[in-house]
Amino acid sequence: MTLKRVLRAAFGALEALCARVFPAAWNPLQQLGALGWFLFWIITASGIYLYVFFDTGVTRAYESLEAITHAQWWAGGVLRSLHRYASDALVIMAKAYKVLEMDDLAADAVRVLEQNYPNHPGIYEVREVVVK
Repeated sequence: MTLKRVLRAAFGALEALCARVFPAAWNPLQQLGALGWFLFWIITASGIYLYVFFDTGVTRAYESLEAITHAQWWAGGVLRSLHRYASDALVIMAKAYKVLEMDDLAADAVRVLEQNYPNHPGIYEVREVVVK
């Protein structure tokens, strides 16, 4: 049995389980587009907030990042974490799209990552996913 068949069977079983457990409006597998859109806005809003307080100068970048993280831990530190984990979740979604052969959606997710988190290691990982 090929990897593709195994993954499709696993996804089919997960989809059937979710269909039994959740109503259609709450089924996470039927809401992947909405989840991606939600993650996009989390990344965008947190990125804008962080950029406002981030000093992009060569000599002050580290100091401003430390100030955001420690002096503003209630907003800056939390938003840095939220920004990072929402980006990681978007990478997972993009990989899932690739495995499900939804290449257009995977490309959209990667484009959002490139615009908001251009050095994220997951961008390369998503491009390298090949299902046989």
